[in-house]
Amino acid sequence: MNIGVVILAAGEGKRFGGNKLLAKIDGVPIILKTISIYDKLEKVIVVGKYVQDLISILLDQVVIYNPNWMEGISSSIKLGVKMFNDYDGVLFALADMPYVTREDVMKILNSFKPGCKVVIPVHKGKRGNPVLISKELF
Repeated sequence: MNIGVVILAAGEGKRFGGNKLLAKIDGVPIILKTISIYDKLEKVIVVGKYVQDLISILLDQVVIYNPNWMEGISSSIKLGVKMFNDYDGVLFALADMPYVTREDVMKILNSFKPGCKVVIPVHKGKRGNPVLISKELF
């Protein structure tokens, strides 16, 4: 199956008090750690409020600017989905989740079978991210 990845990076980071995506873990910005998880997959990064800060470190990535980022995550999802019209599904990943592993992603991808509409990971009884959605739902 052909799956695209939309990395959602357009938010304001209110609770963090600024652009958390540039905060570093082991000297590497969070957004770059997150992107590396999906390095073997076709992906697009949707940016918003902090486009000027992020664009310089995302030069080798496909980036879409969401001018309506303040409307919420759904506006970024709508933009990202347009990039993958011919794909079987889209995996939506949050840019501030650098501790998702490649193994986690592979489990999600391997769970996506013909006829499947959505794959949502569950940890300790709680739904989480990233979420894989069939093209049938867009």
